Amino acid sequence: MIRQYERTLWLLSNERNSASKNKKNIRAIQEMIPAITQSILLNSSDILLLKKLN
Repeated sequence: MIRQYERTLWLLSNERNSASKNKKNIRAIQEMIPAITQSILLNSSDILLLKKLN
């Protein structure tokens, strides 16, 4: 019974750590979105410019 209790506590601790890591990863991705969007827009305008030149 004690072993089961210890295992449950260990699993809960792991879940909490995973949730914390996931939040950090999501935050990092959200911070990258503006730069990625800007890059896509720049590439799009380059493509349009190349089409006009041809």
